[in-house]
Amino acid sequence: MRSIVMWTSKALAYALTAGLTLARSPVDPEGWEDGSDLHHFVTRPDLTAPRYTVAKYHPESIAPGYWFVAPYSSLYDQPSFNGRKEHISGQTGAHIYDADGNLVWSAASKYHNRNVFNLQPVNINETHRLSYHLAGSDSDDGYPKHSSQVFADSSYEEVGRINEASRGGPVDFHAFKVLPGAETALISSEWWDTGNLTQPDEQDPIERPILNAGFAEVKLNNPGEALFQWDAYKSGLGLEECYDEHGLNQKEGYWDYIHENSVDKDLQGDYYVSARHTNTIYKVSKEDGHIDWRLGGKQSDFKVLDPKLTFYWQHHVRVRSVNASHTVLTVFDNASEDQGRNSSIPESASAAKIILLDTINMEASLLRHYDRPNDGKSRKLGNVQQLNEGDIMQSSIFVDWAQQGHIAEYDSEGRMVLEAQFASPRMSTYRAYKFPWVGQPKEKPVCKLLPMNLALKGHDVATAFYVSWNGATEVSTWEFHGGDEMEEEDFETLGSTPKDGFETSLVVPGIAKYGYAVALDKDGKELGRSETMSLLPPLDKDLKPLSSITPGIRKLVEQSDDAAKPSGSSAQKEVATGGHNALVQLLLTIGTFAVYALAVFGVYSLVKIFLPFTGRWQRGYKPVRESKYSDEHVLESTGRDRPAEDVAYRMSTESYRPT
Repeated sequence: MRSIVMWTSKALAYALTAGLTLARSPVDPEGWEDGSDLHHFVTRPDLTAPRYTVAKYHPESIAPGYWFVAPYSSLYDQPSFNGRKEHISGQTGAHIYDADGNLVWSAASKYHNRNVFNLQPVNINETHRLSYHLAGSDSDDGYPKHSSQVFADSSYEEVGRINEASRGGPVDFHAFKVLPGAETALISSEWWDTGNLTQPDEQDPIERPILNAGFAEVKLNNPGEALFQWDAYKSGLGLEECYDEHGLNQKEGYWDYIHENSVDKDLQGDYYVSARHTNTIYKVSKEDGHIDWRLGGKQSDFKVLDPKLTFYWQHHVRVRSVNASHTVLTVFDNASEDQGRNSSIPESASAAKIILLDTINMEASLLRHYDRPNDGKSRKLGNVQQLNEGDIMQSSIFVDWAQQGHIAEYDSEGRMVLEAQFASPRMSTYRAYKFPWVGQPKEKPVCKLLPMNLALKGHDVATAFYVSWNGATEVSTWEFHGGDEMEEEDFETLGSTPKDGFETSLVVPGIAKYGYAVALDKDGKELGRSETMSLLPPLDKDLKPLSSITPGIRKLVEQSDDAAKPSGSSAQKEVATGGHNALVQLLLTIGTFAVYALAVFGVYSLVKIFLPFTGRWQRGYKPVRESKYSDEHVLESTGRDRPAEDVAYRMSTESYRPT
């Protein structure tokens, strides 16, 4: 009999493996569409955020704070991706995680899985706000179709937007920064320029449109009013500085010869621009916008004292300090790129770099650098954050390596103290940050009550409470109340447990027909409570008491429950007569049915995969199997490819006014 059971178990395992393998589609060769790389919650099935794997190498040196990330699978509008399953609402958009990789808040459902970029807290009028770029979308989801810069309060409610109507044109996602004092912000922009711009080819010059770039410093309470504007081409950023030979040789369409991806401002009022396709950082004068100096690229004004300082295809340049003789910058050096733009530039491991500029002697030296773990390459995206104020040499550094949501933290000694990344490669992040945050959502906690057919403390049935509160950061303990009637005054306190990740659960013996959960802070003060919920299913007759099920199954349950009891307990010595035979018969029946069902499913999946290719083979085509996780995505500015009439101001929304 034992051999039959073993044969059935093996056959079941083989059939399951074969069925799952055959069921994988050509667009999902990695097999992640089963959702195993995502969180799943009883209380919030609409939130299926990417799961993190986390390694803490020096826990005592990890700085406090939450991770502000915005997962996305593609920079393009989601509905155009042929119904791929990762676009089911719940993964893409603004997310906050705690230091253990637990989800704290997700806005994926709120914005119907729209892309979000550059999520981070900002200080406006001594009040913490969330700031993030909400991408445009052609879907009818109740929000304006154009892109917007959104501001939200600590309850995650929107308090303002900068959009096309208020800005006077598209709002680009590459660079947005609220400046100290919270009265102005930097907004980057890109636009087609169809003037007499000649492609730099001495033998065969061609006039073609270019993608020009620039930025503006605008008032937050009136984004249409620009205090300073800059046009890269008119200010002397020439076509000959570009390294993008791939774009140069296309001969058609616009040429993205700059690809501006960050803008910053120092305390003296001058600006710093990162141009990915020229491998150059530009200092722009506050006086008239002329280029004061160049670091990197073909026309660098600095003598590089350390060859490790050289950077290519960089992102996220930030000025950390400046005085009359020296400037300190941080740069995310991609050191590789994703489109084959220039084969003559060598690739190396991506790195976060801290650079010291001697602006008197025009010399550049490398203060600190952090190579991507395992010499990996971030071919696009990425950023560097200084976690502590003051001297950057004494600060911890937080780095977003971008692809697969890979983040790392380094202490002041240069040690990597923490590392994390998404469980699968189908999501990335444009930028990620670490900040303190207090979230106080207005929505109530969500509670669910589920019956359980388990022996627990002598009871045949039990009730499982599940609770979550999207965005709440101050909850320390969950307290559960329940009763047989709907009247809450008759409820009893059934138990409490410390908060455990995004969703906390507690199993209590017996059946609670109705119940709710209460959130308590570290001092025991009530923060909020859920609605009173009824048990699912709500009627006792729908429950299956343990005593009513097959004796063999009861024995199995009791044995699994007794496994945790001390050896020699009375529960371990109980024997259910006839249970062994009944269990074997049941397993044989289930196993046989599963084998046949999975075999049929496997054949069906195999036919489904290869049937579409038969017609192509007859025509002489060769099937091409492409991974949907391709890096062939180009950062595109919202509105770049839209006709002018489509970029018009179709929706009018109040511009942001600080409160």
